Amino acid sequence: MQPRVSVLIPAYNHGNYVGLTIESVLNQTFSNFELLIGDDCSCDNTKEVIKSYDDARIKAVFFEENQGTVISLNHLLGMAQGEYIAVLGSDDIWEKDKLEKQLQILENDASLAACFTYAQIIDKNSEKISASDVFPLSIFQYDNFPREKMLCDFFVSGNHLCHSSALIRTTVHNQIGQYLPQLRQLHDFDLWIKILLKHPIYIIKENLVKYRFVENTNNVSQASDTNNIRLYNEAKFVIENMFEHISDEDFIKGFGDFFINSGASSPEQIKCEKFFILWNKGLWNSSVKTLGLDFLMKNLSNKTFRECMKKEYGYSLNDLYAFTGNFAANCDSDMHKDFPIYKKENISLKNELESIYASKAWKLASLIKKFRNIFRRNH
Repeated sequence: MQPRVSVLIPAYNHGNYVGLTIESVLNQTFSNFELLIGDDCSCDNTKEVIKSYDDARIKAVFFEENQGTVISLNHLLGMAQGEYIAVLGSDDIWEKDKLEKQLQILENDASLAACFTYAQIIDKNSEKISASDVFPLSIFQYDNFPREKMLCDFFVSGNHLCHSSALIRTTVHNQIGQYLPQLRQLHDFDLWIKILLKHPIYIIKENLVKYRFVENTNNVSQASDTNNIRLYNEAKFVIENMFEHISDEDFIKGFGDFFINSGASSPEQIKCEKFFILWNKGLWNSSVKTLGLDFLMKNLSNKTFRECMKKEYGYSLNDLYAFTGNFAANCDSDMHKDFPIYKKENISLKNELESIYASKAWKLASLIKKFRNIFRRNH
């Protein structure tokens, strides 16, 4: 019998947890599934734990070299035979009726592309986390909105959907495509946006997933210099793609409350509104501002757009020239201000660094360095 659900577990160095993860799938009240596990060349006993389970529904793949979560996920997607796709982190846990409740929702409404659930944050001991300085505990507690409003909210405040809670129709996954391998941290966020650009989703307001958050690890969800900078770069890519592919109709429905001109409807007016929203709104503001500038530079060569910007929004080429003469010198300090990449115990160091970044000497040196690097790349 063909499995209704393909459960994908990309595993890496979670020997202490992956057994609980596997058992939470095997103990589901809905049993017509296949469990596809990909071990990404773990250095601990993850491989041995996976091999210890004897269940005909389990198909395990053991990669000979570490490839990263996204490559592992895409490999498992290629193996999937089910009508639905579910992903589960190798240290996360499902409640026993998770799949059953989600399938009931999706089977009763063919218009829905995917179903998500709330998630409870747990610690290394699988205990409920009651407080956290670095992780918002309500991040996966989200309301059901029209898909256009969800796109806007994701743009403003980031991802609110737990990857381990997702159940997606395979036909939709095939339409959207695989996870992008160039995205290490926001591959799921990118997928949610691509789904919402075309289809509605539904969120079950129950904690049917236990999402494990362990501080001081190398996990990509941890707050660190490297992860925050990568997040900055990946966010720019994902948001740019969203603004490029969203229809004018969806943009009006989702982002209309932010419009300067509430009656904007022509293609030129929508482009103008996109610039001002990229410039003034959105998460990781300095990241979005650079996208706003890029968007403006690309479109101002169009005379119709240029005239619309000047006549209806009071923004001329002279305004652009004035801005581009100042913005680059502030980029370094802006980025450091917008990212909480320093821990509490390093507040004095942070303040010292920020004073350096704000100095004229640093700005001038940074600008010279940037142009020198550009020159080297082009010659």
